[in-house]
Amino acid sequence: MTKLRFYLLLVFTMWSFFSLAQEKAAVDSSKSTSIIPLIFYTPETGFGLGAAGIYSFTLNDAPLQSEIQLGLAYTTLKQILVYAPFQFMGSRWRIEGEAGFYRYTYDFYGVGYEQGMSIKEKYRVQYPRIRVSAYHRFKNLYLGARLVGDNFKMLSVEEGGLLEKDRFLGSNGAGFLGIGPAVVWDNRNDNFFPNSGNLISASFVSFPSSFTSYGAFTNLSISVSNYLSWNDLVLANQVGWESVNGAVPFYQMASVGGSRVLRGYYADRFRDRLAAFAQSELRYRPNRFGAVAFVGIGAVANTFDQFKYQELLYTGGVGLRYKLQKNSNINLRLDLGFTQTGESNFYFTVLEAF
Repeated sequence: MTKLRFYLLLVFTMWSFFSLAQEKAAVDSSKSTSIIPLIFYTPETGFGLGAAGIYSFTLNDAPLQSEIQLGLAYTTLKQILVYAPFQFMGSRWRIEGEAGFYRYTYDFYGVGYEQGMSIKEKYRVQYPRIRVSAYHRFKNLYLGARLVGDNFKMLSVEEGGLLEKDRFLGSNGAGFLGIGPAVVWDNRNDNFFPNSGNLISASFVSFPSSFTSYGAFTNLSISVSNYLSWNDLVLANQVGWESVNGAVPFYQMASVGGSRVLRGYYADRFRDRLAAFAQSELRYRPNRFGAVAFVGIGAVANTFDQFKYQELLYTGGVGLRYKLQKNSNINLRLDLGFTQTGESNFYFTVLEAF
């Protein structure tokens, strides 16, 4: 199983970057490089310190900017983060994703809305991660495939907790690698801080039993984002849907919460086989400094007919922005999110939530 995963990963990655190599190598004058000390905070990490390099550029004749990051950080929760997200936006090909290694401490509430409202427990895990999406461009339409892989090694769980009792698939760790078709429609005028256009993405990733620890499962993800502007004001809207089916480990379940979806809730606090959300953000950035206000609504359920109005999750909040680079719209962001349950969290990181 391990060899099969490795060969699939190797073939897909080589094909992706061979396709990119066919692009014209010229890079225009919009390229910029930043090496910055990292000081960040999320409820999932606590405070983190480290360093990151960000290189942004535009491939010749490409409609959007490309970007490569490399970061290394250590947090007050004794976590180690090594990550390299990337976006290569060529004139004919689009390749994006992330490679990384993490040693993390997570809060776990269980599965479903009711357990999401229960007392949390902690578990500690380490894992390598790979995400690669490769598309061929047809003007604003991109058709391709998505590869997803993690290998979770459970380091510790709380004594007497749900995970120690082995009530969920993945309680003892799990590895999985999947691939499937993906499609993107993208006519935004910028991929870091757009003020017009739409971003629509969908993927259906299959995880065969030969590439998983427990059995086959699938993941369907759909996201639709829209951007409107008036002078220096931008209204960003997003709706999303995720569903999983089969022998899915709990950390691959559909979920809401975190720094991108329903800010204010802990990441993946609410997880189940189905998740849906909608969020809007009003952005104002007349120069390098800016501010935002946002609201969101979402829900999780085991089956479609189990979605309940009484179990809707609401969030709202405000934030500040600072443009890091003169020639790129990459923002440093500070957000404070609130929820109807009284939970509140702040996030200090880079790039917009959506």
